[in-house]
Amino acid sequence: MATETYTAKNIQVLEGLEPVRKRPGMYIGGVSSAGLHHLVWEILDNSIDEAMNGHAKDITVTLHKDGSSITVVDDGRGIPIDKHPKHKKTALEIIFSTLHAGDLYSLRLDGQAALLPDPASRSQPSGPHGPSRIVDPARFAWSDSAFRGTRERGQVLYEMHIGTFTKEGTYRAAAEHLPHLVETGITTLEVMPLADFPGDFGWGYDGVGLWAPTRLYGEPDDLRRFIDRAHQLGLAVILDVVYNHLGPDGAYLKSFSSSYFTDRYSNEWGEAINFDGEESAAVREFFVENARYWLLEYHFDGLRLDATQALFDSSERHVIADIASAVQSAAQGTIGTEATPASCASPGAAWRAGPRGPSGVTTTWPPPRSAAASPRSAAAPPR
Repeated sequence: MATETYTAKNIQVLEGLEPVRKRPGMYIGGVSSAGLHHLVWEILDNSIDEAMNGHAKDITVTLHKDGSSITVVDDGRGIPIDKHPKHKKTALEIIFSTLHAGDLYSLRLDGQAALLPDPASRSQPSGPHGPSRIVDPARFAWSDSAFRGTRERGQVLYEMHIGTFTKEGTYRAAAEHLPHLVETGITTLEVMPLADFPGDFGWGYDGVGLWAPTRLYGEPDDLRRFIDRAHQLGLAVILDVVYNHLGPDGAYLKSFSSSYFTDRYSNEWGEAINFDGEESAAVREFFVENARYWLLEYHFDGLRLDATQALFDSSERHVIADIASAVQSAAQGTIGTEATPASCASPGAAWRAGPRGPSGVTTTWPPPRSAAASPRSAAAPPR
């Protein structure tokens, strides 16, 4: 059927926001049977596109006897194999290797058979054991530019677990009830940990996907809408983060490097994070940048650092000081100068970093014990 010349020049490479706006459905939504069925439909849809645009008239779909494979053939143009004039790659390579927002991907280490999720994945739609998904934070249109942040004193905090705050247990449902919290006098929301974790229920304190808001409460943009709505109502939102350990199931950091953890400290919740040993510089950067990420890409107004007595660090400058500095810097680029940079809970270890604690940390609760207290003997904070 196809008669016209069809080369790499005819391939339009969508960049920036264009792939999201023009082809938002060109990805598999999961690795379940529904996701595989979606993949088959996408292949068939390509053939239908060829026919609807006058490039093909015959489409043949063959279901094979093995019950696990399918073949889709059309008499359209196929895929050009010459080099694209701009990108200097074959059109075939571009089509199958260029990732866009919404695409799923996995990582393979040193030729091993196992496919691993990205430790810094922005989204895990099938949970921490499944493939990672590309998220473009620039696609969301924020409307909170008038919000000037919050002051340290005089705040009325409300601790919120997104999954139990409403019957639906979603960001969208929670956003609908924010006006009621404002009416009751709440000024700041403290959202309990959101890092993705396995299973369907959890408080969030055993998160493993530190960069991926759990899929249980909605999409990443649903979280952005929640925070955007809070800011429209004058509510500040701080996030509870856990940097003293990772959960026991679904944490793949050790597959990439054993340097993320250390056995030099005793940690009642799991393996201690290596903030001060060999090759710890990259580990510190991983967690410090994660703290910045929540403010830069989600417009959180500050962080509550959980169980800081288990954040072991004998460095001259405690990692909490680096986190507080990074968060304060990030806040200047997202919200007003009144922003709360960071908060600490049960800061036994943190307050050993200096006579007044690490610079930049705004608030501690409960109040710090004596600076001489041992972080190993400090009691775990109530949750």
